[in-house]
Amino acid sequence: MIEKMKFLSITGPKSDIDRVVNEYLSKYEIHLENAMAQLSQVQHLSPYIQINPYKDLLTRINEFAGQLKDTEHVPIRDISLEEIQPLVDVLNEKISKINKKCDELSEKRASITEDLKCITPFLTLPQDLDKLIHYRFVQVRFGRIPVEYYEKFKEYVYDNLDTIFFPCHQDDYVWGLYFVLWTKMEQVDAVFSSMHFERIYLKKDYYYGTPQKLHNDLNTQLNEIDKELNTCHQEIQELLNGDASAILSAQAALNALSTNFDVRKVAACVQEHQETFYILCGWMSEKDSSSFMKEIENDSKLFCVVEDDNNKINYVSQGIFKIHIVGLSLNNHNWRYICIVCRVFTLSFAVLYPLLCIGICWYSEVLWREFWLPVVIVGLSIFMIVLYTVGKRYEV
Repeated sequence: MIEKMKFLSITGPKSDIDRVVNEYLSKYEIHLENAMAQLSQVQHLSPYIQINPYKDLLTRINEFAGQLKDTEHVPIRDISLEEIQPLVDVLNEKISKINKKCDELSEKRASITEDLKCITPFLTLPQDLDKLIHYRFVQVRFGRIPVEYYEKFKEYVYDNLDTIFFPCHQDDYVWGLYFVLWTKMEQVDAVFSSMHFERIYLKKDYYYGTPQKLHNDLNTQLNEIDKELNTCHQEIQELLNGDASAILSAQAALNALSTNFDVRKVAACVQEHQETFYILCGWMSEKDSSSFMKEIENDSKLFCVVEDDNNKINYVSQGIFKIHIVGLSLNNHNWRYICIVCRVFTLSFAVLYPLLCIGICWYSEVLWREFWLPVVIVGLSIFMIVLYTVGKRYEV
């Protein structure tokens, strides 16, 4: 069913726009148009530019609300902006302290994970790492060598090289360590480098004990850190759950305030006698526009002009579909026939256009390149003529 629409132009003092949006427009379904575009002929018109003051608050509240669980049965109540700001500040302060602790624990966890990554390939090594690293006359090199190069190394190089290689673990690489005298260090290091040996540098005065013992100790520390992190997350969750109703109420209130504030994006401003006025333009159903006009009739700060039926301005909008044809009034009498024309044209074009393309291309591709655009233009022109004729024929 086509509902007749009215075009409204609403104006009032610039400072009064929030009151009008909250008290009146929020109650009705109105399709706002860009006032700057609609009133391009008006002189001294300027866009309504103002930064949304609710944006930061809404962002923080959305973060809190996003962490809540099972919110279906949480009651929503009316809440004022004066209550929302302290709520956000208190929650932000408490959660920031917990997050700071979480960050410190996460950094510590990342460091331990990196240590585990370094020593895990050497778990079969029975010697204390600190002692190995501090040998006086022998240098120890930890690292890995690709399997294919390790086989070549063993077969062709190892027996003639002044070194001892101790393999610890094998996957795509052979992980291990080699011992080299100070006097032979440069020569041996060069040979291992030519075999694509990748060194792993273990920190001095840091690893005490065998790799297996260190691995167990580090895993224990990791488990303790994970427990502390879980405790921190639970504290945040309990903190938010305690204020769940206030958070969701604040989110709803700020969403409404932010949406209403964004009306400014399509508003225009004009200055008259040293006072600035806003202008809003949009479409409203005939029934809603009558109720709106009746509601504002005693509002001295608000002025509204409604274009009546004599102007034949009708508009249909549903999602991305919009139709407004100059000179044609859409109503319940001609809408059924207009829909039939649109359906027939759409289906016919979808079927005939490819067939026409194939037929002409079969005869001559050059001919199609020259005539495809005229074909489209003629087709759309026929569609508009038929649509307009049928609409006028059944227009009341």
